[in-house]
Amino acid sequence: MSLKSSESMQWIYRDPNLDGVEDVEKYIVGGYHPVNIGDIIGEKDKRYEIIHKLGSGGFSTVWLASLIDKQQYYALKILCANSTDDMEPKVLQYLQQCAAAHPNISSLDDFFQINGPNGLHYCLVLPVLGPSIKDMSQRQLPESLRHEASQQIANGLAYLHSLDICHGGTFLITLH
Repeated sequence: MSLKSSESMQWIYRDPNLDGVEDVEKYIVGGYHPVNIGDIIGEKDKRYEIIHKLGSGGFSTVWLASLIDKQQYYALKILCANSTDDMEPKVLQYLQQCAAAHPNISSLDDFFQINGPNGLHYCLVLPVLGPSIKDMSQRQLPESLRHEASQQIANGLAYLHSLDICHGGTFLITLH
């Protein structure tokens, strides 16, 4: 598989067998924050120990972390440094402030910024919810489970729309 890079306009070969593998070339200034298992990330009063990598995407990496001195586990999403758009943290904070939380919408437990070698990164602390839909779609699931998951997704999106929030796959937009 060949991809054309928009920055350099050169052809880059990417082996299709590596489609599920993180792009290590994103560990540059403006990109991913380098994280190792055992790292401590956070602020004075809330610090998280990195336990395991959960995944990565075009704009972030996600890590399983535990709150220091407590046996509570979280998904720590660290956005790329060049993600100057703080819309995702703002929308999640807004959803957190809504009086009636929705069971199909993930809640923000904490939010902070860290300064690393690749720049300033937003860090979102979210509950650990289970396997990703992408991972689950690779499996043959019973029809009833597929219907239930589809209904929950539709209910969550309807709730976001009722708050004038539009989910665009990997981003959220407020319609105010």
